[in-house]
Amino acid sequence: MDHIFQADDHLLVIGQRIHAEPHTHHYAHLMLCLEPDPARTLRVRIGSDAVACRGLLLDGGVEHAFYGKDGLHALLLIDHTSRLWRELKARHLPARQTYAVLPEPLTRALAARFAAMTAAACRSCYHSHWRGVLKQLGLDPRLAGHAPSDGRLRGVLARIRRSPADERSIRHLARQIHLSPSRLSHLFKQQTGGTLKHYLLFQQLLDALGAVAQHNSVSAAALDAGFDTPSHLSATCRRLIGIPPSMVRNVSGFLKAPKPVPS
Repeated sequence: MDHIFQADDHLLVIGQRIHAEPHTHHYAHLMLCLEPDPARTLRVRIGSDAVACRGLLLDGGVEHAFYGKDGLHALLLIDHTSRLWRELKARHLPARQTYAVLPEPLTRALAARFAAMTAAACRSCYHSHWRGVLKQLGLDPRLAGHAPSDGRLRGVLARIRRSPADERSIRHLARQIHLSPSRLSHLFKQQTGGTLKHYLLFQQLLDALGAVAQHNSVSAAALDAGFDTPSHLSATCRRLIGIPPSMVRNVSGFLKAPKPVPS
């Protein structure tokens, strides 16, 4: 049974048909093999490295491929502008490394938590399980929001999350905080390491995939999310994630998690 869980700072895909050809984007990854047999592994290619393991953390901006059609896997995409990624990277990714194999006890604990998520698969219990995931990773379970130190940029990122597609242009966003488009783009690159144009495109893609998972046509989802054509959406999806958008329609459950209630 395949599931997708979408929240403000991550997208979690759990299923048996996860397969991504070589691609690059700035979202980071946490990958797990959820098969109970400890001999089963992930099969990942990172640049020229072929990696086989049970759990892996991968930085953004690195070419990679994921081959998971032969078993149950979890793929967690993490917003590289988020506090979640900043803290996760600091704790589990050694300096100057682009990826790290996770220790077996941690992968077992995370696999059990993700299995519990799919068994429940409801909005009301999602954040309880997610807080458990953060605790197992050694992170503050209240962790949320964006990491940039510049308050203007944090405001822009929050505005992107809540604005419709036609209000997400760089020109429109820059006007809201009284900066030029080029200055806003420079500030984003300086504070996050990625480009604002690329980030906006990824947000469009997530919007479109959510609509497809809710049984909208690929054509309608593409246009509503701001893509020029359905083929533009398909090409973007294959280039950034490595799958066609129509694949998302086949998941058994799609849950867009509500914002967590502060504890």
